[in-house]
Amino acid sequence: EDGRVAFGTRRESPRLAALEARVLKKLGAEGAAVPKILAFNGLVLIQEDLGERRLSQAIDEAADAEVQALLSQALGSLAQIHRAAEAAGLDDNLPSIGRDEPWLWGLLNQPFVISKELRISAPDLDQEALLACIRIKKPRLIKWDARCGNAIVKDDGTIAWFDWEHCGRRNRLDDLIWLLGDEFTPNLPDAEEALLREYLPAFADNFTMDE
Repeated sequence: EDGRVAFGTRRESPRLAALEARVLKKLGAEGAAVPKILAFNGLVLIQEDLGERRLSQAIDEAADAEVQALLSQALGSLAQIHRAAEAAGLDDNLPSIGRDEPWLWGLLNQPFVISKELRISAPDLDQEALLACIRIKKPRLIKWDARCGNAIVKDDGTIAWFDWEHCGRRNRLDDLIWLLGDEFTPNLPDAEEALLREYLPAFADNFTMDE
């Protein structure tokens, strides 16, 4: 009646719905850039309307010179969410994700699968060294699917993130990689290099910069 809009989501399982509600409530209490929880009955989650302009749309409409600024805002927003999660204690008591060795080896095998499909030579990779890099060093809350379509550019120009049902504890670097590797993120090597220099320290977990 008053013109307000809200979004209702029903997840595949009550467990995922409860996880999302819990995380959003705790992040919201720390002022993180996520939607407010308006109601939750154990299955259906009612969230505030963040706006209609997804980051993917904003990037698609932006000139190359503007894309770097949008991605910088998005990474800054994710870094702020990570700090809020730490303050809320979420780094210590959420399920770990992407931890099982078979899953990790399946991930490392993908270049060879792609090579076979494209009928090109497989890359020469030190899989053991790569495995050491992608193991969880210090599990912390991450969004996990931090792709452009899961972020909203709000009317005030800030960027907020929605769809948290798949979040969990892993390496913060995963969120940075999800965003820069997303299919909606254009290939701008100079901008990416600048963003990595600026944001790697915030996402590096306990890796050194050389690592």
